[in-house]
Amino acid sequence: MRSSTDGRGLGMFFLLAFGISWAAWFAGGFLFPGSAGLLVVLGGFGPAIAAVTVSLPFGGGGSGGLIRRIVHWRAPASLYVFALLMPPLLYSIAAAVLHLLVELRVPAGVPSILAYPTALLGAALFGGGQSEVGWRGFALPRLQEALAPLDASLLLGFLWALWYLPLFFIPGVPHLGMPILSHVAIVVGFSVILTWLYNASGGSVPVAVLFHAGAILARGWYPSDLCLGFTSSGAIIVLVVWATAGILVWRSGEGLGLAG
Repeated sequence: MRSSTDGRGLGMFFLLAFGISWAAWFAGGFLFPGSAGLLVVLGGFGPAIAAVTVSLPFGGGGSGGLIRRIVHWRAPASLYVFALLMPPLLYSIAAAVLHLLVELRVPAGVPSILAYPTALLGAALFGGGQSEVGWRGFALPRLQEALAPLDASLLLGFLWALWYLPLFFIPGVPHLGMPILSHVAIVVGFSVILTWLYNASGGSVPVAVLFHAGAILARGWYPSDLCLGFTSSGAIIVLVVWATAGILVWRSGEGLGLAG
């Protein structure tokens, strides 16, 4: 069943999300470089802050709807398993394929199984997962009111990828020097997967947060060129992500699990 949200506030949401995040990242990169790390983290809260701010004036599908989606934990266990395991699996498949082509050494920074829950919690709350309050909690339901879910996913994915743009120019940030085109391709592919997760879970933000946090961690465990550029290694992870998204579209249709 479609949510009761409407398109009100979408433009303001994106304006605030970009404005808050980009202002913090610009300040961290160029005005207060000594506080760059803190300001980069704070900038990641832009979409969540924007979602809460814009939804407050609206009843029904406004703040109440956003809160319901944030606290919607009762999703099928299989979706939590998917959200938890799929991101590292995708990067592991890409690494395995790359290993068949060239020698690939696992970075020393890969955490142990015991350390993974703590790392996942940190990524969920402060490392980017929290932005799902804005992307899937606020923007996606409204976009799906106006567009087919697949179209909404592609549009949101492009805007989500564009939101990262300042990070590609800030010294000390992992995105520095990354080819932007491959970044867009990966993020848009993840957006399709996240739409399916969100719809199949009945509108659960926690499930989306879990997947997003896992993707952030898994990306950092492998050599940077695995997810960057349309080199052989970069192309592999793009193809793996899009193959997964394609399978979900094939299995669920362009509705991506959205109930009629």
